[in-house]
Amino acid sequence: MGRKRKQGYAGKAQKRTEKTKLHGVITEQMVPEQVERSGLYPFTFSSAAILMGCALAGGILIPWQAQGIGVSVDLAMLVALPPLLAFGLSISRYFVDSPRGLCRGFWIMFAVTWAVSALILYLMLFCGILLT
Repeated sequence: MGRKRKQGYAGKAQKRTEKTKLHGVITEQMVPEQVERSGLYPFTFSSAAILMGCALAGGILIPWQAQGIGVSVDLAMLVALPPLLAFGLSISRYFVDSPRGLCRGFWIMFAVTWAVSALILYLMLFCGILLT
């Protein structure tokens, strides 16, 4: 029939275009090693996007809407931002970054994050650390 052709440039181009899957800033192959070594899942870009969305909603959008109906911006921010941040952080750590799902750690992280962020926000808004 004919001679078998070599895969010259086309074969090399295919090898170069294979994409490496990333989990945050490290490759997928490195995730099990990091989890085994440190016990922590890496933080990903999708987690950062979730937290950014929660922060924008709780810090800007909800207080802006609440101001339109006559609620104080400080109070609206104190009520909206801590639970949204706690929910976003817990969802991203237990559902997006890792396959752990709904467990006791999810609720502990949710409660601690809510309490700490509410305390910090209260001190910033109502105790004079942040002037509005």
